[in-house]
Amino acid sequence: MADKVSFPKPADADEFQVSKFKPGYSSFVDPDKGWQWGSNKRYRHDDWYSTIDGSWEQRVAKESVVDGFSAFNVSKLANKPGEWYSPDHAPKVIDEFDEEEYWKNAPVAKTDEEVAAELAEPVQKLEVAWEKYCAGSPDAPRIPCVPIWTPAMAMMVAADKPARRLNYELAPFFQLNKLGYRKCFSNTRLVEMRPFYRFNQLNANFIEDYLIRWQMQRTRLTTRPRFTVLKAYIFLSMGCAFLDQMWCHEFRKTRKWH
Repeated sequence: MADKVSFPKPADADEFQVSKFKPGYSSFVDPDKGWQWGSNKRYRHDDWYSTIDGSWEQRVAKESVVDGFSAFNVSKLANKPGEWYSPDHAPKVIDEFDEEEYWKNAPVAKTDEEVAAELAEPVQKLEVAWEKYCAGSPDAPRIPCVPIWTPAMAMMVAADKPARRLNYELAPFFQLNKLGYRKCFSNTRLVEMRPFYRFNQLNANFIEDYLIRWQMQRTRLTTRPRFTVLKAYIFLSMGCAFLDQMWCHEFRKTRKWH
């Protein structure tokens, strides 16, 4: 009780002790944003795209050499210790390998012209075979053949078309390649795929967001399959339940929860 303390009160003392803030001080408690105790003013503890010190925001805004690759740039995700997609809450080891610096100074095995020439070889062989087929079709031994340039053959020799320009802001979770298409396993080079490295650097939150929030929702909104919940969600739920029961040692030993 403030009115029955034993120590003497100053002459101008109030009944309650009110903390005095320094000029320019802002409170770290915001009823709309929660606890603001980090250096990042835009940090929110319930957002995966927000970090306490703004390190992830700096990594996303910074240009990277790996962005020019066809593979997914894992370092642009919030996968550092303590972040949303990180498997570690605190740093366990010191990572001395700087991948960004390595690729900046890495020797180039082939130039862009040599790679383009190798990719053009199948097209040239197809065109040569097509010319021979057209030249010998009238003299076919059995039936006269009518050469037809199929749409599939046209797609084989045509250059990749750039994607349409977006009329909305794309979330930083998605990464686009040089043509503007979303990076995925279907358009990634085999030497740059590294699936085990991706899953090793990320936790289950990324797998859940990647499968449930993006892939399955995209399938439902674009193709609209029937009985999606019965076909996919129930089997994923059973798989998650199986993993929970397999890895929970307490459940396996005691058959009950405490």
